[in-house]
Amino acid sequence: MELSGSSTTSTTSTISTTSEGYKRSYATIKTQAGYYFSHDNGVRANGQKGGFNKDQVVKLEIIDVYADNYEVPRAAIDYDLINFNGATPESEYNSRTHVPKQTTIDDFKYDVPVYYGDMQLVDKDGKPLTVPAYIGVKGDASLDLLVDSVDASAVLRYYAAISTNGRDVYDVVLQATASGLKVDSPTAELDELAAFLADVNTNEWSAENWQTKKDGKLVSDDTKLAENGRRIDSNDASKILAYYAKRSSSNYDNVSNYDIWNEVLGKARFGA
Repeated sequence: MELSGSSTTSTTSTISTTSEGYKRSYATIKTQAGYYFSHDNGVRANGQKGGFNKDQVVKLEIIDVYADNYEVPRAAIDYDLINFNGATPESEYNSRTHVPKQTTIDDFKYDVPVYYGDMQLVDKDGKPLTVPAYIGVKGDASLDLLVDSVDASAVLRYYAAISTNGRDVYDVVLQATASGLKVDSPTAELDELAAFLADVNTNEWSAENWQTKKDGKLVSDDTKLAENGRRIDSNDASKILAYYAKRSSSNYDNVSNYDIWNEVLGKARFGA
């Protein structure tokens, strides 16, 4: 059984073994979606590890193949060996060319190769085994690669729909603007990403933020609420406008987006 936002893939591993007659390995893997910021370089000031989360790999089974195609399932898988060979959301995002207001799915959806130890996992045909990652710019609720008043308006419209009108979050599309990438459904992964990016005042370093959905539940367990939830409201809209005002000012020409967000959000950005 697959998780929502997950997939199962048959793969071959290039991890070798010294056992006599060993030829190759293949595996089956179950993955889940993850949401990330384009500025996430895998290093956090407080010493925590950032970047892609290995828990996107929910289940991995490796089967070693020996002479005469004799197959032996590995007795144990060390999930701590799962990694992404140094790739980060920032490096993946920056590997592509992005044009504001001309967005496509390729601006946000990334298939990130998975490694077990120092060896890349590939399928029987040599195709890399990947996890699905959705990466965007903090504050970009409209998915147009800009953070401006359009995003604040999108947040306020969404907040009004679910608070004043009492609609469920999965009855309302957050990214419904004309300027950004079209989202077909309120349950689409792109709208989950939009919510992740729009919730600017949540704890960015929360251990569960990367897998928190619009309803505050976890991708990995839809019966469990994330510690910080996912609340998108007028406060987020206000912070987005504050960021936009500073980013538009010549006084901030030499200030990075990251530092402007630090100034706008203060310690609350990281849960303090």
